[in-house]
Amino acid sequence: MKQGRWVLVLGFACGLLGGCVPIPYPIPPLGYESYSRHNVPGEVPSTVIKGQTSREDVLFALGEPDTARGSDSEFIYESEFRQGGIGAVVLFPGGGGLLQGQGVRVRRLGIHFDGAGIVEATRIEISSCKKTYAETMTRPITSLQCPPSNASQ
Repeated sequence: MKQGRWVLVLGFACGLLGGCVPIPYPIPPLGYESYSRHNVPGEVPSTVIKGQTSREDVLFALGEPDTARGSDSEFIYESEFRQGGIGAVVLFPGGGGLLQGQGVRVRRLGIHFDGAGIVEATRIEISSCKKTYAETMTRPITSLQCPPSNASQ
């Protein structure tokens, strides 16, 4: 219901500006973002064992990481799953725009390796985020807002 509030605020703002017409529409769950990987689980995979699994084994099981930090001492795997929301086409004299608000589930798997390339620590972060998108005649604007995550080691 929180996502519907901004449409009400938009409608009120349009009323104040005069001549502005918001047309709301639902956004169904659309699945994974096109650039997002699909193999980030909600828990550390059973093939990744602290003190035993090598960097090469992780690469074989999960593929290239989305981010590698510190000369490959840490791999980060990330996914974004769009859960749906609400949008509005806004018409006003001389132009228009598009606004969307969607729920997004973000999963991050962090794997830290010791100097020998063996898994030293793992971390899972799962966040429910809000992704907003606005497009006017000039340019699109995208924002992803996530609360502090619930990380596990």
